[in-house]
Amino acid sequence: MLVSASGCAYTLRYNLAKVSRNVDGDTIVLTSGERVRYLCIDTPEIHHPRKPLQPFGLEASARNAELTSSKSVVLEYDRQRRDWYGRLLAMTYSSGVLVNAELLKEGYARLMVIRPNQSCRARFALLQDQARADRSGLWSISPDRADNSK
Repeated sequence: MLVSASGCAYTLRYNLAKVSRNVDGDTIVLTSGERVRYLCIDTPEIHHPRKPLQPFGLEASARNAELTSSKSVVLEYDRQRRDWYGRLLAMTYSSGVLVNAELLKEGYARLMVIRPNQSCRARFALLQDQARADRSGLWSISPDRADNSK
């Protein structure tokens, strides 16, 4: 959305929306029908047409549903708002919790930074390092396997 104030145009970085359903561990659908892909994380696959169900995929999806289902969320955008599939790319806050970070911290996701959206890199790298050290979630299996399960 483009807003003009005092003759200056700028793009809003935040949006309030309501979640209709979750697709998997890192994607939700809003009541508007828009799909939102979480920035800076990637969760194990559960619906991929060429990949089998991956370890911790169902758990990541269930945790995402716990955090977001039928709730209002605040979407925060980085530099690029949409991916090549047309999905919104956002940091997603639900009840004051940054869902992207929570999934990473609990070991349900891996860090995945796609340029130009890099504002989370340093903070999220620390969360992933801690989850790995704690052997949380997908890091409870072999760390090499967790890194390469994609």
